[in-house]
Amino acid sequence: MNGLGLLSAVAFDPAIRGVMVVVVSTLVWGGSLYTILMTNTGVRVGFLISMSATFGWCFLMGIIWTIYGIGLI
Repeated sequence: MNGLGLLSAVAFDPAIRGVMVVVVSTLVWGGSLYTILMTNTGVRVGFLISMSATFGWCFLMGIIWTIYGIGLI
């Protein structure tokens, strides 16, 4: 299957399209933040800052979902 056929198959399936939109937007958002941090602090420190912020956000969201019970229903 060529790329055009795969693209047209994805265009008609809303579930796959929704997952792809979330994955691509997350990668673009994370990549742009990492690029900004990398240019200002260096490659290694930029990676450490971006990963610590990501894991910190995940930890806080996990605590909030545990306390208030607003996870996946």
